[in-house]
Amino acid sequence: MPSDSKFVLVCCPICNQNEHYLSVNVPDSDPHIRSYGDIYGKQTKSEWKVCGGCGFVHQNPRPSKEALYEYYVKAQYHKQVENPSGKILEKEYKSAYDPDLDFIKDTLPQLLNSNAKVLDVGCGYGFALKELEQLGFSVFGIEPDHNRAIFAKTQLNLKEIKDRRSG
Repeated sequence: MPSDSKFVLVCCPICNQNEHYLSVNVPDSDPHIRSYGDIYGKQTKSEWKVCGGCGFVHQNPRPSKEALYEYYVKAQYHKQVENPSGKILEKEYKSAYDPDLDFIKDTLPQLLNSNAKVLDVGCGYGFALKELEQLGFSVFGIEPDHNRAIFAKTQLNLKEIKDRRSG
């Protein structure tokens, strides 16, 4: 377990037990952990545990709520883009989520009614939500970065986007 006080052991999010965990040996490093700034300190991979009560696998320990709040409010998880152009941003960020979005676009219509509601926590500039809206879903987003939320609202005309300023 990291000695950094930014990390906390958490109860299982499913059954709430906090005493019996099995460690999961993940042989690969986390390729994205270095891009998370200093929130993970010198770690090269996340630690994962299997809950001894219900079998749920989750990251544990994990960054504290306070550390995550500071990380997201200071927008440390991405570079700031001055006067973002929709076309440039779409090209840059779409490549990051295309595989996941392709899966979602193929799967969601089979699982949900076309008028279902979709919530994206950490929706960024809103490109994924815009594509889901075009499939007929009612979309809602939460984005801690005010500038990204404003872009989603004004440039993509996504009405239901909340950020730390709009509540």
